[in-house]
Amino acid sequence: MSKKKKSKLNSEQKDFFLKIARLKNPIWITNYLKKDAAMRLVENNFSKLISNPLIKNNILGSTFPIDYKDIETEAMVSQGTLEQEVWWTYLNVIYHSEKINLFISKSEQFNNLLLYAKYEEASNILNEIKYELGLSHWYIENKLLLLSKMNGLKEQKEYAETIRKELPNASALLVYHFSQKLENELSYEQYDKNFKKMWRDYPNIKTYFEFKANSLNADPENLVYFLYFERESPTIDKYISLKKTLFSICSNNNYYSLPVDFLNKYLIKLDNNIKDIELKPLLIKSTKLNYNDIDIDNSKYIRILDLYTMGYYKESYDLCLKELENYLTFNINLIEILIKSEIRCATDDNLIEVSIDNNSIIFNIYEYYKSIILKDKSLINSINKLLKIALELSSLSISTVITQFIYKNIPFYNIPVADSSLKTGGLHTFLYDVREQSIIDDARYRILITDMQKTYQESITYQLLNKENFNIDEKIPSFRLQKYNIKINPETIPKEQQIEIYKDIIKNGNILDKYYAIVELSYLYFKYKEIQNCIKAIVEGYLFNKSLIYNLPLQEIIEYIEQYHSTDFDKDIETSILYELYSKYISNKFDSQKMIRYEIFLEENGYTKPSELINNYERFDKNKLDFFLQFNCKSQILDSSIYFENTEEVESERINICQFLVEQKVSSSHILLKEIKNITEQSLISKYIQVIEQNKIYVNEEGIKSKLQSNLAEYYLRYIDLVKNSTTLKRDLNNKVLINNTFGVNIPYPKNDIIPLLQNALSDVKEYFVFSNEYGLNGFISTNIRHGKLYNFLTSSLIKSNLFIKQDNAYWQINFQIDAKIMEILATFSNDIEKSINGFKDQYIQIVTDKENTKNGLFRYDLTEEISIAIYNQLDEEPSFEEFENILLEVLWRHTEINLENIRYIILNELIPKIQHIFKELNLKIETIQNKNNLSEIRDVIRHESTILQRNLETLKQWFTRQTISSIADFEFTLPVSITKEVIKNVHANNFIKLNADIKIKDKFKGLFLKGFVDILYILFDNAIKHSDSECEKINLLLDKSDEKQYEYRLYVTNQIKENLNIKLNTQKIEEIRDNIRNKMYGQSVGTEGGTGFYKIVKILTYDMVMGNRFIDFYYQGDKFIVEIHFGKRKE
Repeated sequence: MSKKKKSKLNSEQKDFFLKIARLKNPIWITNYLKKDAAMRLVENNFSKLISNPLIKNNILGSTFPIDYKDIETEAMVSQGTLEQEVWWTYLNVIYHSEKINLFISKSEQFNNLLLYAKYEEASNILNEIKYELGLSHWYIENKLLLLSKMNGLKEQKEYAETIRKELPNASALLVYHFSQKLENELSYEQYDKNFKKMWRDYPNIKTYFEFKANSLNADPENLVYFLYFERESPTIDKYISLKKTLFSICSNNNYYSLPVDFLNKYLIKLDNNIKDIELKPLLIKSTKLNYNDIDIDNSKYIRILDLYTMGYYKESYDLCLKELENYLTFNINLIEILIKSEIRCATDDNLIEVSIDNNSIIFNIYEYYKSIILKDKSLINSINKLLKIALELSSLSISTVITQFIYKNIPFYNIPVADSSLKTGGLHTFLYDVREQSIIDDARYRILITDMQKTYQESITYQLLNKENFNIDEKIPSFRLQKYNIKINPETIPKEQQIEIYKDIIKNGNILDKYYAIVELSYLYFKYKEIQNCIKAIVEGYLFNKSLIYNLPLQEIIEYIEQYHSTDFDKDIETSILYELYSKYISNKFDSQKMIRYEIFLEENGYTKPSELINNYERFDKNKLDFFLQFNCKSQILDSSIYFENTEEVESERINICQFLVEQKVSSSHILLKEIKNITEQSLISKYIQVIEQNKIYVNEEGIKSKLQSNLAEYYLRYIDLVKNSTTLKRDLNNKVLINNTFGVNIPYPKNDIIPLLQNALSDVKEYFVFSNEYGLNGFISTNIRHGKLYNFLTSSLIKSNLFIKQDNAYWQINFQIDAKIMEILATFSNDIEKSINGFKDQYIQIVTDKENTKNGLFRYDLTEEISIAIYNQLDEEPSFEEFENILLEVLWRHTEINLENIRYIILNELIPKIQHIFKELNLKIETIQNKNNLSEIRDVIRHESTILQRNLETLKQWFTRQTISSIADFEFTLPVSITKEVIKNVHANNFIKLNADIKIKDKFKGLFLKGFVDILYILFDNAIKHSDSECEKINLLLDKSDEKQYEYRLYVTNQIKENLNIKLNTQKIEEIRDNIRNKMYGQSVGTEGGTGFYKIVKILTYDMVMGNRFIDFYYQGDKFIVEIHFGKRKE
C-alpha cells in the first residue's frame, strides 16, 4: 500500500475516533456508529469500540446471560433502515462467531434427539447449551417444548409461570405465547386468532412478537422492527432472527429492495464465519455462488433417489429409514420418499409398519405426511396437525420444511382465508413467498444437480433431471417411464398420445400414479383449451378422490369460462358440479352463476325441476347425478328458481330429493336424513315466527276479566235491574240518535241510568284494556314494538351491509377505495333513516292522553254517549254476564281495529314514501362522487337494501294487526329456543349467539305459553348481546327441574360480561331492581321504552302466562352474568 493511501486511511480513522470523542454521550456515539459512520471503519475497529464499557451494552445488548432477569439488556440506539438493522445485527453475530458455531452444532444434535423422542439425551444437550452459551429465548422455547413432551402440559405451564416472574416484561410475554402454543387442544388457527387479537392495537411491537412466537402467520411488512426490537436480546436469538430475516429478504427482495451488492457481500461474509448448512440456499439464491463451493454430501440421497426412480421400492424404503436419523435437519424430505416407497412396495393394501418410535414427533410427521400423500379422508385434519407441529417447532428449521411440504402437495393453501371458503388455509409464513417455488427446495435441487454432475453422472435421476443421454428404458418401470417421457420431453410426444398415456396410467397404475395422471390430464386439457374435457376430468377426478380437488385446475378453468362466456358445455351436468366445487373449495364469488348454471342445465335437458331427473335416472352417470341432486339442488338454489311459487314448494322439492338419495343408499344418507329433519323443524319454526312476529297487538282479556270481576258483576246486576223498568227507553234513545245524526243537531238524550252505567263500565274496562302495563295495550306495545324492536327490525340489514353507519366508519373507503366523501353521505343517510323511524315510532305509536307528546298518537279511544247507546242496542233484554263482559271488550277492540288501520295507512302513505325518498337522495349523492370506477359494489348494496327495507316495511304493516295465536299446539321448550335464535339473528345483523342449550325437560307446555317464552328468551339474549364485547356472544341455557320445593321448573341462563364492566355499580342497580320486583313496584317501568327488561319478564310470567308461582333472580358470578327463573307449580 502506498504511503499516500495509508496516510489517507490513518487520517480517516483518526477523524473517526475524534468524532466519537466529541460526541461523548454513549447513546449519541452508538447512533453515529449505526447510522452515519462508514461501515468499513466500524467493522475494522469493532473490537476496539466494544472494549469501551460505556458503549459496549448499547452495541451488543444482552450476549450470553446467566440469569433470567438479564435476558434483556437495555441497548439505547435508535431504529435504522432495514439495511442498517441487518448490518448492525451481523456485527453482533460475527463478533461471537465461535460461540454461534458451537450453538449450531449443539442445536442440531438437540433437534434430532427431540424429534426421535430421545428426551433424556435431548435434555442433556439443552443443559450443555445453557451452561456454555447462557440463556436465550431459543433455550426457553425449547425447554418448554421438551417439558411438554417429557412430562406434559402441567409441568411446562408451571415452569413458564415460574420464570415469567423473573423475566423482563417483553420476555415474560413471549414466554406466555411460547407456553400457549404447546396446548394440545389449541389449533394453530385459534392460536393465531388469539395472538392477533392481543396485538391488534400494537402493529410494530406485534411484528416482533409474531416473528418470535407466531412465525407461521408472521407478516413480513414491518421486518425492520423485528431486528430493531431484537437488539436487546441474547446473541443466540440475534443470530436466529438474522437468519429468518435473510430468508425473508432473499425470497422477495423486490419487496424489501436491499442493495444486491450489500446483501451478497454480507451473506458471503456470514457464510465464511458461520458454519450453518441452512445458509447455503441463501448463498445460491442471492449470490449465485459457484455450486462447486457448496460442500454437502449428497451421495446417499442420490442413491435413494435412483433406487426409487428405478422401481426398487423396498431398497429405497430401507435406505431411507436408515438415513433419516443421521441426516435429518436438511433432508427431512426423505420421509416423503420413504412413504412413497412404502406405498409402492405394499401388497394387498397392507402397508409396512414403519420402525419409528410411535411416540416421537418424527412419527407424527410421518403419519400426517402419509395421509396427505395418500389424500385420504383425514387430509384436512392431517394438514392442521402438521401445522400445529410446525407451530410448536417454529424455532427449528424443520418447521419451514413441513410448511413447504404442505404447499407442494396442497396448492390451495396458497389462497388466503379471506378470499376462500377453505377454513383451514391461509398461511403466509415470512420465510418465503408461498406462491413461488420455495428457495430451500430450489437451492437443494441446484446443489443436487451440481453434485450429480461432479460425481454421479451415471445416476438415473441425474439423466432424467438433466434431460441428457436419456436412454434408460430398461432400468425404469414402463408406466413410470411414460410419465417421465411426458414430463421431460413433452414437445416430442403428440397431445393425443400424452392423453392416452395418462388414461392408461389412470386405468392401470399404482394409486400415486393415478393421482398424478388425473391431475396432469386435467392440466393438459386446459393447456390445449379442451374446456369440456377439462371440466369432465376435474369432476371425475374429484369424484374419484375428493382430496384431489386441491391439486386440480379448478380456479383456472372457472376464471377462463367466466372470461370467455362459453356456452358449449351448458348441457353437461359436470359444468353445474364444477361451479359448486368452486363455491365449496375456493370462493363464493360466482355463486350467482352457480344458480344460473343450475337453471341452464335443467332447461337445456328439457326439465324444470330437479325431481324430474329422478324419473330419468339412467340417463346420467349415477355418481354425478347424486352429487348434483345433493349439492346443486339445495334449498337456497331451489328458492331462486321461477318454477317454485313459495317456500312450501321449495321445502317439499328438497325433501323429495333427499328421500330419493337416501333410498339410493348414498354414502351421506345420514346427513340427508338430518337435513330432512332440519327442513321440517325450520318450516315449523318459520310458521310460528310469522305468527308471533307479524301480530304484535295483544290484550290479556282473561286477565282484565279476572281483575275487574267484582266491578263488572256489580255493573251487570244493576244493568239487569234497570232494563226491567225501561220498556220504551231503547226506542226513545234510538229516535234521538236518528234525529241528531240526520239533522246535525244535538238534542239531549232522555235522562236514564242505563247509559251512564254502561259508560262507567266501559271506562273501567278501557283503563285496563288501554293503559294497563300488565294486561293492556300499553304494556304489549312497549314490549313488542317500542322497546327497540321496531328500530332494530328496520335497521339491522342496513347495519350489516355498512350503509347505516356512524361518522367514523370508513368501511367503503378502506375496502373499495371510494372517495372519503362517502362517509359524510352515508352518515347523512343514516341520520335521515334514524329520524324517520324514530319519528314514526315516537309520534304515532302512542296512546293519546292529556300529555302533549301523545297528541298525534294513533291509539285514540274517545268513548262518546252514542257508543254506550250502541252497546245498549246490541245487548239482549236479559244478556248473560259473559255476553255483557264480551261486548264491552269488543267495543274497545273495534276502536283498536280502526286505530290499527290508521297506522297501516301512515306506514303505506307516509313512512314508506319518506324512506323511498331518502334512498333516492342517497343514489343522487353517490353519483356526485368524482371517481366512479369503484362504485359498482355500493350501488348493488343500495339497490339490495332498498328492496329489503321495502319488504320489511310491508311486514311492519302486519305487526299492527290483532294477535291470534290460539291455534298453536303444545310444544317442547326447544321450540321457543329455536324461534328466539332466529328472531335474534334477524334483529342483530352484525352479532350472533353461540348458544349451548341443555334442555333436560321433555315436558310439553301449552301453546298459549309459546309467545311468552319467546319474549322472555328474546329479552335475555338481546341483553347479552348488547352488553357484550364480542361479535359472537356465548350463552349457556339450562332448563331442568327446580331445586326449590314450590316450583316445577328452573331456567338458568349465563353469558360473559364486558371486561371493563363496573360490577360494583351494576350490583347496586340489580339490588334496586330486585327490591322493586319483590315489592311489586315495576308496573310503570313496563310501559316505558328502554330500561331493564327484567320488569317485563316478571310481567310476562305473572300476567301474560299467569305463572302466579314464579321467582326470578339475577347476579354476577366471576366473569359471568346469571339469570335464574323458577316457575310453575310443582305437582304433588
